[in-house]
Amino acid sequence: MKNIGIFIGNFNPIHLGHTSFLKNIKKEYSLDTIFLIPIENKNEENLNHIPIKEKRELCQLAIKNLEFIKLYPENFKENEDTLKFLNDIKNKEKDCNLFLVVGPFSLAELEKNNDIEKILKLAKIITLAPLKLFEKLTKKFKSFIIKPSKLKPIQSRKLRILIAQKKEFSTYLNNNVFEQIKKHKLFFGKESLFLECYDICRQNTSKKRFSHCNFVAKAAAELAAIYGEDEMDAKIAGLMHDLMKEKTKEYMQNIFNSYNFKLNDAQKINPKVWHGIVGALYLENVLEIDNKKIINAVKYHTVPRKHMSNFEKIVFMADRISQDRKYKDVQFLRDLSKKNIDDAVLYSLKNTISSLIKKESTISTPTIECYNTLILKKTENLKENENK
Repeated sequence: MKNIGIFIGNFNPIHLGHTSFLKNIKKEYSLDTIFLIPIENKNEENLNHIPIKEKRELCQLAIKNLEFIKLYPENFKENEDTLKFLNDIKNKEKDCNLFLVVGPFSLAELEKNNDIEKILKLAKIITLAPLKLFEKLTKKFKSFIIKPSKLKPIQSRKLRILIAQKKEFSTYLNNNVFEQIKKHKLFFGKESLFLECYDICRQNTSKKRFSHCNFVAKAAAELAAIYGEDEMDAKIAGLMHDLMKEKTKEYMQNIFNSYNFKLNDAQKINPKVWHGIVGALYLENVLEIDNKKIINAVKYHTVPRKHMSNFEKIVFMADRISQDRKYKDVQFLRDLSKKNIDDAVLYSLKNTISSLIKKESTISTPTIECYNTLILKKTENLKENENK
């Protein structure tokens, strides 16, 4: 009786992590054939998926010298019935044992499938899963789940972010796949990076917060166009500014500890301002985004600093004038932001400082320094104009 592996995945793109995993499980579980089945994604806006034709071409290149891996003639449609798909394969292949190969980021979704019990009777599971999730599922489905592979997974998203920034990525790919991606510039450029950030933001925020982030991205891009800054950089920074806004205090403290970030005394007593700092740490260290303009704009969008760059001021103001904002002076501030970004930041800081004084709350030193710097700059400009 043949042992057949079924590996359904996004393969966006297929990389050495996928093929190394398959080589490992072929030997470990005596698999005769493994069918590679790419998921055909819906044409959803703002998702960084390559077309199914190009996806299949890359898969074919990746398995060219791996005879035990076959590219299945049919694609797996997004949200397709997994049980039906497996039954169809079982009927076609007749006398065989099925092994459903599941990547680490698909296992949690599989658990939610209403047909999970039927699926597990039809096929055993081979998975590369985070230990906690694996232990939870093995306890729940004792007789079906096979032990996980010991190989460390590569995240396709991290790979796409590397490609988008034109950083070194050849070590993660088969040579033929690498050359094909370079030739056709798949996943290249800031638009691709924005799409990754869009998906990350959508997955990590509530609907209301995600909507706000999109409004800020739009406002930031509009201001960037006025002041000669990179519109796509502004759009990304605006989108990601509140990525960590809804995370728990404990989550944010873990990020600080992970990257040895020390809060000052003023920051320690005000967790409401942590999300900008945590967001910047996440972008730089977890997502490996190396654009310092974007990172600093996220970091200082709530509490400014003494010498803010024009780009930082743009994102700072975009957060305050976005379409979803409804406070009293917002339209005045929108108009002012388009005329003079320094005056807009200064006006916003005056309101913030006045509000904090009324509440008898502390005012951070960087906020005062930023205010003083802008006041001095404005005074100097007025003197220069008088002397002309």
